[in-house]
Amino acid sequence: MIFYVVFLVLAILCILFILFSYKHTIPHYFRFKKKQIATQGHRKPKPNWVKREIIRIKAHMPKAGCRLIADVFNRNFAVKEMTVGKTFVYSVLRDNIYEVESLRKKWKRRVPKPMAKNIIWGMDMTGVQAKSYKDNKKRQNATATILGILDHGTRKCISLK
Repeated sequence: MIFYVVFLVLAILCILFILFSYKHTIPHYFRFKKKQIATQGHRKPKPNWVKREIIRIKAHMPKAGCRLIADVFNRNFAVKEMTVGKTFVYSVLRDNIYEVESLRKKWKRRVPKPMAKNIIWGMDMTGVQAKSYKDNKKRQNATATILGILDHGTRKCISLK
């Protein structure tokens, strides 16, 4: 009789141990999420000057993609040991698209600095198709070369020949 009681107590203890151990284990699908959440903040955020430079580079090169902007940034700031990736460039540009456009408008609408007269001149040469008739039969296309000289200080056209 004692043997049966001892066996029954041991059986109950084994069942309780099995149930208790299953109850307090973490299911496999919860184990890795806690580790990932804990390791998300292991990197320092990029400084604000990095975001400003990415916006400035995009404003200078409006047709460039994220890869080219990341390459230009990494080449320019390799001395400071600061690098960016394509995904970071995309997220910065996505969040600051208005700043890129406003910076481009600001650059386009700025008033040039005043300059002294007759100090800096500019020169440009171009060709224009001139139509001429020979013997009133055939139309011949001739290229006329035009030379323009202007003063940058006054923005006055000095010569057009």
